[in-house]
Amino acid sequence: MFTCGSLFAGMGGLCRGMENAGFKTLWANEFNKDCVKVYRKNFPETNLIAADINDISVSGNALEPVDVLHGGFPCQSFSGAGNRLGFEDERGMLFFEIIRLIEEFGDKKPKVLVLENAPNLLIGDNGDWIERILTELQLSGYWVSMQNCLKIDAMKNCGLPQRRQRLFIIATSQDYFMDNPFEGEFDEVEMEKIQNFIDLDADLNDSYYLSKDNRFGSKLYEDLKDRPEYSLSHLRKTYARPIEFGICPTLTANMGLGGHNVPFLLDNKGLRKLSEHECLKLQGFSDDYKIPSFEEMPRTKIYTMIGNSVSPRVSTLIGNMVFSYLDRQLNDNKLAV
Repeated sequence: MFTCGSLFAGMGGLCRGMENAGFKTLWANEFNKDCVKVYRKNFPETNLIAADINDISVSGNALEPVDVLHGGFPCQSFSGAGNRLGFEDERGMLFFEIIRLIEEFGDKKPKVLVLENAPNLLIGDNGDWIERILTELQLSGYWVSMQNCLKIDAMKNCGLPQRRQRLFIIATSQDYFMDNPFEGEFDEVEMEKIQNFIDLDADLNDSYYLSKDNRFGSKLYEDLKDRPEYSLSHLRKTYARPIEFGICPTLTANMGLGGHNVPFLLDNKGLRKLSEHECLKLQGFSDDYKIPSFEEMPRTKIYTMIGNSVSPRVSTLIGNMVFSYLDRQLNDNKLAV
């Protein structure tokens, strides 16, 4: 069995996809205490180091060597929807903690790196951001170039009815491999119907619903009443902005900033926002993935975590590709484990 370690593990979206592909997660690191609670619910056997990445080390935390090191380093500094300060933002500088830990492994560094971020990373600062990242990885002994920066669309490539593009940088160790084969585009697949992700008869309490007695409630109801079932909308103060039928807009961390940032729909009871479990499914998590109830954790924090997460459907696609490559290399006697 091939092994992996995870940095910036969040609520475990990347780890779940890699495990779906056959990897065993030996250890993970996450600093956010809410994410830590969710991660431990779903990965009880993984050694989770709940600490700031700046404060961990290979020797100090007894990090075992792994075949694959993966992580979604903070994208707020690089995303088109973020502040776009890049390496001028301290969150952007956290990328270099990945480099530090790789180098601390010495001759036992990971065979493959899988790094996830926002697609805007490719073009930000006139291409200087991605050039700096690739250069640092190359200096650390990895085969990687622009051809190994792969964009994945959750809808087109994984069938989820959500607009969500992410970037994956895959690097292979020069100590083990002669090149890096991870390039090209992913096949397109048929999109699943949004009806499979939304329950119009969900047993939800009144806090999910917008009352018709609200100042603008009756007008919003009127605006949406003739739309097809399962249609989603974004609510603005005085109007509803319809979303193309059958598609969910990108679910973001901003969902945790207020109810209007969560897509709304008319169900059999009234006008409401998507539930946490519906958002979780639209992100590609399975029904058995555990999240806290709102009695255990504020709902806003749960929405934020879900919006920040890597889709397991997407990371499974990446994981299958990396696992197959390592397996071929092992079977051809080109890889020592």
